[in-house]
Amino acid sequence: MNPRNAATLFALAAFAITESALAQLADPTRPPNLSGLPFGTELAVPSGPVLQSIVLSPVRRLALIDGKLIGIGDRVGAATLVGIDFDSVRLREGGGTKVVKLLPEVQKRDKDMESRSVNTNPNPMGDVQ
Repeated sequence: MNPRNAATLFALAAFAITESALAQLADPTRPPNLSGLPFGTELAVPSGPVLQSIVLSPVRRLALIDGKLIGIGDRVGAATLVGIDFDSVRLREGGGTKVVKLLPEVQKRDKDMESRSVNTNPNPMGDVQ
């Protein structure tokens, strides 16, 4: 086998090995999977209005619900916006009131749990000499 053919064969073999190794690596540009679910898992579509953002100022309170910026007294479908808090809104429909949270999956932590997880070491990196 002449040297040129051997070099070509070696390059093709190296390319095949590299391609199979790269196929097993994760895409570094892919966003992290913060849900804890395997990629490709279908998430439940929320029923009802989705609160996307809240704007609070001394002058006004607004909520971004289903892509529309609305204020207190405005309509959201068949409901009326009756209250805006820092993390939720209240919608009145018929005789009842529904609370829609900004981040429904976030749970408030117990104060005792928080105090245990706080690092009280004044120098967490250790002593530098």
